[in-house]
Amino acid sequence: MSSSSVKNILFDILSSNKLDSSSFDQIKLSKSGDKASFELIHFTNPNVPLKLIKPLHLDVIYEGETKRYIFENKIFKIFSFDEDFEKAAAEFEINFYYLWEEYILEDESVLTAGAIQLKHLLLEYAEEI
Repeated sequence: MSSSSVKNILFDILSSNKLDSSSFDQIKLSKSGDKASFELIHFTNPNVPLKLIKPLHLDVIYEGETKRYIFENKIFKIFSFDEDFEKAAAEFEINFYYLWEEYILEDESVLTAGAIQLKHLLLEYAEEI
């Protein structure tokens, strides 16, 4: 699949009515043509009872060989993938919530220094509804 056709597929999906378009802001396609970057401004998965306080940067890559979408956030080192765009997006949100449950609910006295940093970073980005 050519770079321009992958770019078109990503743009069509990101701008389609398949997802709640108010969830995404500042859709930007990268120069490479196979990656889209956007800011997640609220969660769309009803199984994630969190509210974003500030936008979460996501990169979405369409991998033509495996025909799957890969969602990645470099700050939290979270990624998800699926052949279906919406499933990959939902899985990303579940992975974020998994981090939330593992670190926010834990008492800081049992966390390492790095885990405490992660906990505070999570609290900068989200809060429970």
